[in-house]
Amino acid sequence: MGVKTMLKTVEAILDEYEGYDAPEKIKYFIKDAIEMYNITYVLLGGGLKSHIFANDRENRNTGTKAWHVPVRYTNIVYNDDPGCLSDLYYADIYDSEGNFSSWDSDEDGIYGEYWTDSMDYYPDVYVSRLACRKKFEVNLMVRKIINYESTSPDSKSWFKTMVCVAGKTFNLYNGQPDGEYVTDACIDHMGDLVDEAVKVYASNRDSGGLVPTSKDIKKAISSGAGYAFLIGHGNPYSWNTHWPDEGWAGGLHLQHFPMLFNGKKLPVVIVGGCHNGMFNVSLLATMFKDGYWTTLPTPFCFSWGLCLVPWGGAIASTGCTGLSLGGPHPIILSSELETNFFYEIGQNNTMNLAQAHGDAISKYINENSIGHSDAHCITIFQLFGDPSLKFGGYE
Repeated sequence: MGVKTMLKTVEAILDEYEGYDAPEKIKYFIKDAIEMYNITYVLLGGGLKSHIFANDRENRNTGTKAWHVPVRYTNIVYNDDPGCLSDLYYADIYDSEGNFSSWDSDEDGIYGEYWTDSMDYYPDVYVSRLACRKKFEVNLMVRKIINYESTSPDSKSWFKTMVCVAGKTFNLYNGQPDGEYVTDACIDHMGDLVDEAVKVYASNRDSGGLVPTSKDIKKAISSGAGYAFLIGHGNPYSWNTHWPDEGWAGGLHLQHFPMLFNGKKLPVVIVGGCHNGMFNVSLLATMFKDGYWTTLPTPFCFSWGLCLVPWGGAIASTGCTGLSLGGPHPIILSSELETNFFYEIGQNNTMNLAQAHGDAISKYINENSIGHSDAHCITIFQLFGDPSLKFGGYE
């Protein structure tokens, strides 16, 4: 669609560039590509190599051997998260003075330490990942993206529908479940871009409307939508939320994905919840090793798995690679980043996937003093999909 594109293999980068480790060499290449070719988007084309078992990290900083495209782990230790996957590392190329942002400013060989390393977190290029492990996944995603972009928004009768799935994430706020407050705000941000808001809300339980059970979530998504937002709790295998009083509503799990029959009516799905975007999982690792936040056999994480549904699912998604954080106000920390995504689309007329994601991060940084919790939330906000994807496709 006229987007000038170049391909650079990991093998070529590792042969040509110097750096502390593989992720740093890749980051130096991205820096050169910005300065030589004035690139706007970076697609990281590959995830782990195996669905069965993967030793996903060699040390506290990096995973290379088990990966098609290596990953950076931060050392922003937060509660039980010792350090999380962060593709923002590949987007934050320069510091505030225009120098290379190594994320190891104290040069102790430990990357992304909040307390000792200087990081400004601003994306200098728009980055997203297709975390494909096998060729059939590449073929699937390429077909989905081409089909999606080959028709215009006006030809997609479902595109101006937005599905919101929410309940009580932490508390009631002004008498309303806080998750529903957040999604209502996102609907408002989208303005005229949304003709129909399908509210799959826990508060609908007594009114007969759609509620956050697997049956109703599948029904809403399978009808088709341009955007979807699920906000609640999660792990790599599942997503869920609470009823307004107490108890889990039901949510959506990997086992339900084969029943998402929305065909080519593919939404961009924002997923709010802990560890839903933790794309370093594999079947045996989740069953027998600690640190993956689930003991259920999980071949891929929830957010990326939505993209891999062959007959539906998502065209792109987000998810947290670590603990999603909230606070006394519903729109704070992780939910603020997610809300910013819709703000960028509806209020700033952002038309491309990774720009909405990257500018949502920049907006957050501009409007907040970045403390420990903020740095954690910013760096775990993961994006899956084609970074240059045009929302709704081309005319």
